Amino acid sequence: MEKIELSKVIHKELLMVGSKATTKAAIISELAKILEEQNFISSAEHFITDVYLREEEGETGIGQGVAIPHGKSAAVKETTVAIAVLDKEIEWETLDGETNYIESSKN
Repeated sequence: MEKIELSKVIHKELLMVGSKATTKAAIISELAKILEEQNFISSAEHFITDVYLREEEGETGIGQGVAIPHGKSAAVKETTVAIAVLDKEIEWETLDGETNYIESSKN
């Protein structure tokens, strides 16, 4: 297995603080657009489709106000991480089967 260095997958241009997204769909779209604008993926639309395919396999909310939506996609040009801190909580399904809320930056 290839070792991934964090300094190669975390980029300041992919860190978003104060997102105004109010739904799961909105934040996934917002993050995909940033990934496309920064040339880490070739198509936000294709990538979003693949993220939702992964969501069908199981929830990506891990609890305590954190979710990690992701997916395998041919649209990915370079492995990376896009991170958002929200202004308001978003309802998100979690691994424990409970509906939780992804935390906002104002907590």
